[in-house]
Amino acid sequence: MTRLHSSLWQQWLHPYTTLSLRGRSTRTQWCLYQITTLILFWLPLLWAGLPTVATAAWTSRLTPRPGEEWLWQYLGAAFVLFSIVGLPLTVRRLHDMGCSGWWVLLPGGLSLLLLPFGAGLLHILAAHTIAIAISLPILGHARGDRETNDYGPNPRFYKKQIS
Repeated sequence: MTRLHSSLWQQWLHPYTTLSLRGRSTRTQWCLYQITTLILFWLPLLWAGLPTVATAAWTSRLTPRPGEEWLWQYLGAAFVLFSIVGLPLTVRRLHDMGCSGWWVLLPGGLSLLLLPFGAGLLHILAAHTIAIAISLPILGHARGDRETNDYGPNPRFYKKQIS
């Protein structure tokens, strides 16, 4: 395996082996995690969910189509796994940009503000999805601090120095 492939493999594997809320994560690590989540969670969710939600709009029942119960069980397990991995990774990504990790609660907090207005679960999930979609380009594009910040040394520089 070449050095570039080895490095990408390590970058992809890092979020799944480090669940710490301390330190910093690079844009590469965060983007590779997002691509994995897109392929293994969001695309199957769209494939299974769009017909189910469309049916729910007409029947007022959110039930899976016959024979697809296994897919919803997979999606539930994938959601738990990606949440366990994604939360600390996003906190470390925020740390890399010099921001507090508490900002990770903003999309969920904004969507919960709809509760007093009688919003249903689908409205809250839609608002949460929109808030996350707005934050994805920011977290993926914003450059981290080049120097050591309050959350630790620059992970790219630190890694090169150790090698």
